[in-house]
Amino acid sequence: VVTKKVGPLLVAAVRDVIPTYRHIGRLFNEIFACLGEQGAQPAGPALAIYYDKEYKKRDADVEAAVPLARPAECVGRVKVYDLPCVETMASVVHEGPYNTLHHAYTALTTWMEANGYRIAGPNREVFLSRPMSPSDPTPCITEVEVPVQKTEDK
Repeated sequence: VVTKKVGPLLVAAVRDVIPTYRHIGRLFNEIFACLGEQGAQPAGPALAIYYDKEYKKRDADVEAAVPLARPAECVGRVKVYDLPCVETMASVVHEGPYNTLHHAYTALTTWMEANGYRIAGPNREVFLSRPMSPSDPTPCITEVEVPVQKTEDK
């Protein structure tokens, strides 16, 4: 686990309550359709932002986002805005399938408890690499990020 400052990031994004986490692909499809119409290219790896306070099996409040180098003119549910800076982000990189991401979250939670931190905002998953097809040998590499702040001593 490392901590770092994460600067503001211009993104095209769609936020929605989705039935299950697998449905996030639909949100990314909306974003990429808009970017394709605009001839805009992503300026970095896509990410998901999770707004629920804890893991939910169903009806998760999720935002899919794609970084941009410059603003795009999107319509409908796709919003272009600056994702704000996070002064202290705890981060861990997970290599493996998405169904094992809970190991990264466990590592972050254990580290926060041991080092006197608490969650200070919605967590993010940055999709650094993923297989393009079932036969693609590329591993899933996901950076899990959690905004944190020191707990108050009492």
